[in-house]
Amino acid sequence: MFIFPYLVGGFHIITSCAATVFLMLFLLIDRRKHSDIKFILYVNIVSVAVFLVVISYLLASFWAVDKGMAFLGLVKFLPVLPFSFIVMNMNADERNEVLKAIPLSGVFMTVVSFLLHLIPGLKEYFTVSGRLAGFFQYSNSFAIFLICGLITIVYYHIRPIYKLIIATVLVFGIFESGSRIAFAVMLLGLFILIFTTKEKKYAAALAIIIAAGIALTVIYVHLTGNYYTVGRFLTSSLKESTLIGRILYYKDALPVILKHPFGLGYLGYSYTVSSFQTGVYTVAFVHSELLQFLLDIGWIPVIVFLAALMKTIISRRVDNGKKVLLLLLCIHSLYDFDFQYISLFFILLLTLDWSSGHEIDFT
Repeated sequence: MFIFPYLVGGFHIITSCAATVFLMLFLLIDRRKHSDIKFILYVNIVSVAVFLVVISYLLASFWAVDKGMAFLGLVKFLPVLPFSFIVMNMNADERNEVLKAIPLSGVFMTVVSFLLHLIPGLKEYFTVSGRLAGFFQYSNSFAIFLICGLITIVYYHIRPIYKLIIATVLVFGIFESGSRIAFAVMLLGLFILIFTTKEKKYAAALAIIIAAGIALTVIYVHLTGNYYTVGRFLTSSLKESTLIGRILYYKDALPVILKHPFGLGYLGYSYTVSSFQTGVYTVAFVHSELLQFLLDIGWIPVIVFLAALMKTIISRRVDNGKKVLLLLLCIHSLYDFDFQYISLFFILLLTLDWSSGHEIDFT
């Protein structure tokens, strides 16, 4: 979880191929080293839902808009399967250790990408319209990755001396991303933290850091008049053009989803959007992962996947930290295509309730 986000967040198909090979090799080597340890496949609504999402990209390729390109959807999401098998064989503490890599990765990414974007020849690789995008090369997904780091440092034990430093750098990165949606999700996360975590002093410290960030941003905007990067959240309103644009995307996509209950296949939306759009815009994704999955693979796998998410939210086996991570990821993904970045999908998988149901022993 530390390195994979640096491969453009796992957005490109070539990175999925590399991840699949690496994870399969890891499973084979680990199996040879620990032949005495059981490897269990848990068959439950979570494992069925994840398998159904992945395999539906293969099935959808038979009736997709572009059958050849649609098959690449299976290739892109294939690493989800070995990663899921690895996660379901971890105990809670082992999953927590993996999650602890997120804030450290986020801090390093924020610092490195901020410094590199100061170099004129490299700026375009780490910013979008002047907004810091990290190695994700997309500001909104970069920001939600940093928010996952914020949640992790509060709920899971990282040395106290480092918590405030890490939190400050992560909040700095979120402000630099200029993501209005992420800013709102960060405030929601802070509100939830205050009422659910036992680490009240760290939640309070995080609130102070965010408040200081808001104050400094207001001063910066007042002095420079620049509302388009760090101060972008100050322009938030119901009449804001980005929000109106997203609503238009959703309005145009809903009739297509109703007309194609089995989906259009991977990238089918991007090939057909020009035939049904009612406004002037150019997008490859609908900017809502829920709608994107419905457009790609249809109703059935999405309904089962939503049921698996609900099961996790109400499960007593899943701690509050993972539930908050899951909730914030899902809320943000309603307004962006987060899980096209496989590293963010991996974080989601780490929060799910895997360890129940029928067991198949692979020992």
